[in-house]
Formats: sequence, structure tokens, C-alpha cells
Amino acid sequence: MIAKLKKIVPELKGKKMVYIAGDSRLCVSLNQFFRKELQWPTKQIKTKPFWNPDKKGLE
Repeated sequence: MIAKLKKIVPELKGKKMVYIAGDSRLCVSLNQFFRKELQWPTKQIKTKPFWNPDKKGLE
């Protein structure tokens, strides 16, 4: 998934924002990718983890 994002994101124009939802591990990985590798401000990244196979209580 990150390999595809590396191709798509540089082509985007204007102000950017990303909404990441799903498996909590994916949310963490993508959040780190956008913050650390692409240097996006945290206000432009929204995450909503819906599940984690190791935990209970997520929506």
C-alpha cells in the first residue's frame, strides 16, 4: 500500500488531507508514513482504527 501511495501522493495538487480507517496496525503505519516520510502536519492526517485482532473494545 505504501508503495502505491509513494507514486500517487507526489502527483496531488493543492492542500492535502488523508483519512485512514481500518485495522489499527495499518492506521499506525500509514500515520507514521505521512508524518515522518512525507512530512505532513498532523492536522492533515485523520485516523479511525476500527479493529485490532489482539484487542477488544474498538468500535
